[in-house]
Amino acid sequence: EAKGYAFRSRTDTEVVLHLYADEGPAMLSRLNGMFAIAIWDAQDRVLFLARDRLGVKPLYYSYESATLRFASEQKALFADGRPNQFDAGTWEELLCFRYVAGERTPFVGVQRVLPGHYLLWKNGELQSKRWWHLGDRARELQEREPESVVRWFQETFDDAVNLRRISDVPVGVLLSGGLDSSSVAASLGSQAASGLDSFTVTFEEPGYDEGPIARQVAERWGLICHELRIAPSELVSRLLHATWLNDEPLVHGNDLHLLAIAAYAKSRVTVLLSGEGADETLGGYVRYRPLQYPTLLQVARAVVPGLCSVLPLNGRMRKLSRFLALGANEAFVLFNACDVLPTDLVEVGMPTSVRFPYREARLAEAKGLYPREPCRQAMYVDQHTFLCSILDRNDRMTMGA
Repeated sequence: EAKGYAFRSRTDTEVVLHLYADEGPAMLSRLNGMFAIAIWDAQDRVLFLARDRLGVKPLYYSYESATLRFASEQKALFADGRPNQFDAGTWEELLCFRYVAGERTPFVGVQRVLPGHYLLWKNGELQSKRWWHLGDRARELQEREPESVVRWFQETFDDAVNLRRISDVPVGVLLSGGLDSSSVAASLGSQAASGLDSFTVTFEEPGYDEGPIARQVAERWGLICHELRIAPSELVSRLLHATWLNDEPLVHGNDLHLLAIAAYAKSRVTVLLSGEGADETLGGYVRYRPLQYPTLLQVARAVVPGLCSVLPLNGRMRKLSRFLALGANEAFVLFNACDVLPTDLVEVGMPTSVRFPYREARLAEAKGLYPREPCRQAMYVDQHTFLCSILDRNDRMTMGA
């Protein structure tokens, strides 16, 4: 308004529109949050498509025969009768990683706008440009390490939670009772007035039920704890809905639970905070642990295979043995999130020279940032691949509930 723009509404969407008119694509660096943007500039006849830094909000496109289609779901790109074809070249990645990372998707001719990227379409030409790079941010922190890392993290974390509770609609939190979501709940509870809503899935089996811990967290931080107990029959009934929303094969086992709790929360809140992304940022996955000790991995390569042949080892040790057989730490990092390895595909007669260019490029970046830290390398690769599958799942299940 100070620059003379007349607003017809009070929505943040209109602010973005005027900001683009004033600054063009450079305005993206001023946005803090999640977004997928499409703007048609009728004056210059340019279409602008952009995604947020980490790709929280999805954006797909297809470009063929001088026709550009774009949407937040793949299925929408086929609504005009364009045939939907499975890309057989993605089989290996789907089987190994359960998710096709990067621009490519399991559909022929359908691509993603990458996180931290924007597209410009003008005069029949399409250009993709990166406007934000996680590696650049990592280098900044390496060059200017905070005096107190603990204080810096606490302030940054609280800042992030505080920014996301600024809303003109009700805000709640998905609370499992685990460390990640409980930390979000604690930050939210300490910064906001009491009485905010938390939502928890509970189970009949005591070994899986985190309800008691979630209730303690909610009580400690003055949250109103809403619990949803899901029967197996309800999960089955939601399977077709979740499959329809996903467009791709179901990647995560808890898609159905998220869909159910999102539908349950919908009548009370519009915004749901969660602890997703913490494992990839703070090294929470158990599969990262061997990579924290690269020297010991050399010893393990000599010892563990022999143990496997004479001792009844548990599932994790057998899996470790299979990863050690890959050889270099680089392969251990690249396939860290896999249950099925390329060698398994060879055994069933699939191609012997499987390559994953997008993942390998992210590994090369990670090695440049953290040359002697394979654990950090694995986290960096996951932030560009596995985390993307989680964020995609979250958006589809919560928006479709």
